[in-house]
Amino acid sequence: ICFFFFKQKTAYEIFSVTGVQTCALPIYWALLATSVALALLGALVIEVLSNRFQPQAVTTFLVALLAVPFMALSQIRQTALQGLNHIIEGQLPGTLIRPLLFIILIGGAYFFLGWRVSAPSAMGMQVVTAAVAFLAGAILLQRRLPLSVKEASPSYEIRAWMRSALPLLFISGIAVINQCTDILMLGALKGAEDAGIYRAATRGAMLIPFMLGIVNTVIGPTVSNLYAEGDLKRLQRVVTRSEERRVGKECRSRWSPYH
Repeated sequence: ICFFFFKQKTAYEIFSVTGVQTCALPIYWALLATSVALALLGALVIEVLSNRFQPQAVTTFLVALLAVPFMALSQIRQTALQGLNHIIEGQLPGTLIRPLLFIILIGGAYFFLGWRVSAPSAMGMQVVTAAVAFLAGAILLQRRLPLSVKEASPSYEIRAWMRSALPLLFISGIAVINQCTDILMLGALKGAEDAGIYRAATRGAMLIPFMLGIVNTVIGPTVSNLYAEGDLKRLQRVVTRSEERRVGKECRSRWSPYH
């Protein structure tokens, strides 16, 4: 919920210098309350269905829920930095700091401390890395936030935000179902070990649409600003040129002699 609610157009407009200037603190409190409530609801469901899972799996699920608030708020921080056209800073905590710190933690625990890393302990490390990544992103956002935004009076456009959020709810929900259905089915049929191996393989296949993800991340704030300003002709040129470059790079990569 916290991911789609202010993603893309809404978040870019809220935290854009040319868009709506508003106080971010109430948004953070609302998202924090929502994410905590969803985590508690998830914990209740897991407890009710705990007899269907192994004890270690139940513990892993419960530990994972601790990361929900950090991940939810991190998504808002990421889209805020993207809306301010700080693309690299927006991606840095989630794509570099968090996985690198997790590798250091799990590698240090295994090679230097001699721990037998279990699923709950590995998930606990994920929670720690999510918290550190959130704090790093919050510091970056505080440094990059324009003074005009800090001094602006709160202004809310709830109806407009809801109109943007509801379609994103449907799209994001379908995307999550599409990404997780095969793993859940394999886990139910073959077990967690086979599902984990399959998950690692599918992560490697994510390199195929890699260029599309880069293009969407970079031009997202520009598309939002141009749409908010009503400059549809320039918006069309930006989208057309970005797609031409993306398709060209993918074609060169696919049919290169080293592919």
